[in-house]
Parts: sequence; C-alpha cells; structure tokens
Amino acid sequence: MFKAKLIANPSFVFFRKHAQLLHFIAITFNVTIINVLLKEGIAYWVLILAIPAYLITFYAMYLIGRKVMNAMQDRRLELDFNSIRIVNKGGVTDFEIAASSIETVNLQKEYKYAGSFGKELLKQIRGDANYHFIQVNSGGQWFTMRFMLDSLYMEYKINEVIQYWISLGIPIAYTKDPVNSSVVTSKLEVVK
Repeated sequence: MFKAKLIANPSFVFFRKHAQLLHFIAITFNVTIINVLLKEGIAYWVLILAIPAYLITFYAMYLIGRKVMNAMQDRRLELDFNSIRIVNKGGVTDFEIAASSIETVNLQKEYKYAGSFGKELLKQIRGDANYHFIQVNSGGQWFTMRFMLDSLYMEYKINEVIQYWISLGIPIAYTKDPVNSSVVTSKLEVVK
C-alpha cells in the first residue's frame, strides 16, 4: 500500500523553496562565523553584530517552516490495488474511490524520490516542483491529489500500484502538469 501526506496548498512549493534557501544561508553563515571569524581572531564586537543577523535568519526559517507545515494537511493519501483513499489523522477514511469506478487517471511521467537535500535544492533552482500529483476521473468528476514522496520504498509502492491498474485496463495518461480547465469540477485542495 502506498501512503503519503496530502499537500493542501499549491503554494507549498514556494514556501518549501524559500525554507531550503534559508537553511542554506544559515549553514553558510554558521560555517563562516565558526571557521573564519573565530579562528582568525576577529574582534568580538564584529561577532556581537553578527548575532542579530543570525537570530533573524533562524526566526525567518521558523516562520517559513510553519507555512510549509500549514500547507500540508493532517490527511494522507493511500493507494492500493482496490481503491484510493484519503484518511484523516484519526485513521478515519474521509474520501474513497474504488478502482472499479475509476474512468481515467492522469499521472506524472515518473515518480522519483529526491533522496538528498542537494538533489532537492537543485530541483528547486531549476524550477521543478518537489511535489507529485495524481488525478482521477470518477463519476464525471476530476479529483486532484498532491503529495510528496518521502522514501524510495514509497516510490516503489506507487509504481507497483500503477502497474497493477494498467493490468486492469484502467486508462492512464501521463502529463507534466495536472489538468486545470473547466472540466475539473472537484478538487481536493480546500486550504488556502
């Protein structure tokens, strides 16, 4: 079974990108202070002036980190061979689509887990989204679910479920971006 946290707010990518940039700045700042300023015998008043900048950077990291966490819902997406479910924090199923009622599925070309901070940072610099999506057409309505892969194992599990759906004859289309037109009548992105 595939499990992933749902992303409620599409601006998650924006906040995540800036959180990573601030982490990079903080690490660089920390290394500079520890390795250069302290070892070179710079006057202590320079270090005292650097402390507020250091604290401001960490406070900004905290604020943006909260926005990143708010962009993710307390619900998770679960895919298995028989259904697609959205389960809340209490373990109760809020929404379910049976595999037998799926008319069409839109997927990304590939689901890849960015295993390291460096790889994820490079994706952000190139402008690639660091979340994934799956769109399902069931009963004449499109449902868009955005999520993040958190391990190589979950990458394997989602690809296993997709292969099973293909063997069932469910029509699957690959696209770079989710369908975003008047045809999409219902989306699972309620948090702004």
